[in-house]
Amino acid sequence: MKKSKGKVYLGLSGGVDSSVSADILKKQGYDVACVYMKCWDEGPGCSTKQDVSDAVKVASSLGLQFQEWDFVQDYKSNVLDSFIQSYKSGLTPNPDVLCNSEIKFGSFYKRVKSIDPEAFVATGHYVRTLSLDGRKYLASGLDLSKDQSYFLYRISTSFDIINSCLFPIGEMKKVDVRRYAKNIGLPNMSRPDSQGLCFIGDVNMRQFLSTYIDKTNGPVVRVGGELIGEHMGLSFYTIGQRHGFSLSGYHGEPLYVIGKLPQSNTLIVGGREEAYFDEVHVSELLFIEKFKDLDLSVRVRNLGKNIPCSVTFDLDGKNECDVKLKFSEFGIAPGQSVVFYHKDIVVGGGIVTKSGSSKIPQTTT
Repeated sequence: MKKSKGKVYLGLSGGVDSSVSADILKKQGYDVACVYMKCWDEGPGCSTKQDVSDAVKVASSLGLQFQEWDFVQDYKSNVLDSFIQSYKSGLTPNPDVLCNSEIKFGSFYKRVKSIDPEAFVATGHYVRTLSLDGRKYLASGLDLSKDQSYFLYRISTSFDIINSCLFPIGEMKKVDVRRYAKNIGLPNMSRPDSQGLCFIGDVNMRQFLSTYIDKTNGPVVRVGGELIGEHMGLSFYTIGQRHGFSLSGYHGEPLYVIGKLPQSNTLIVGGREEAYFDEVHVSELLFIEKFKDLDLSVRVRNLGKNIPCSVTFDLDGKNECDVKLKFSEFGIAPGQSVVFYHKDIVVGGGIVTKSGSSKIPQTTT
């Protein structure tokens, strides 16, 4: 018999990407165990039952082991509660970043390693690993329209995790993944891509948040302080948002959220040009030291542009930095993640605490 390349635990979601990953790993000679990570089991957007059903069918069709692991409490404590608290504080967090660092490459990874320290962990992410100077680094997926490296930046500085992870479809384009699924006759080959919150599903964000956060009306003002309307609660708005607040009259131009004042429960709005920023302060910084003096670019949202930037590190000895973008970007909101790249390599990231413009003075954020 052909010797196995090793044990690998694959996160099998029931979707096409992880299913194709399972078959690729099997054909490459790995001993594959498929694991469905159960993290949510309630609400109108929940698709857990269908996901599990599809995952079981895929594993069976490929002749692979299947297990379901329960991470519901981990998800609530480490992802959902943090996500809700950030919104309550007026921030705009990205739940997929937390979901990946805390569950897929947190709880799931740790459980695999507790079972078998030598085992690999695999997922169907569109990311790659690249070798440089004897080390493996996280890198953008080949299909830039599906690249998910933005969501995984928190593992970019953990070489132990990266060395233990396999991303079978990172070198493929989505169209080829779909074709692969059809060619081998996967039972879920026509399943559409998943949408919405990680593990929760396709939900209306405002309705979802309103089940956890009370609505507290407050004033809407222009930059100079002119009272022009009312909002339903700062938690339900993000920088760059155009709709959702009421105005007392016609103001001659579309208005966008450009800032929040939590202390006075005030929402600040302005013209579209005032929602463009080219200066960002970042906290909770993770960064690979060797790349600090090299050419860097930054992405402020998933599938956003990689914008050339200059970075001032080591502010007061804290894990913080100031970022100057070469080009202004629309709607950079406190709480969201920024991810740094050197060419295709993910070299770090952090959380926006403040955004501003060198062209338009920002006195409200």
